[in-house]
Amino acid sequence: MFEAVLNTASLDAEARPSGAAPCRESSSPRLMLHAYHVELAHPAAGRPAAFTARVPKDMREFWALCRSGKQPAT
Repeated sequence: MFEAVLNTASLDAEARPSGAAPCRESSSPRLMLHAYHVELAHPAAGRPAAFTARVPKDMREFWALCRSGKQPAT
């Protein structure tokens, strides 16, 4: 079984959409779900495996627009 660990203390500022609340939920152009960093046990070897992926550009732009207080076009 996979064992996933989320360590929010290790997330950098890019991965935290703080201040993004002003946007309406329905205003996002797509599902805004992203795993910045994932650690799990390799299913065959059992050793830890870690993966990190930058937040996609469209998500960073969407959050920046939300922080500005403007509503994205729908």
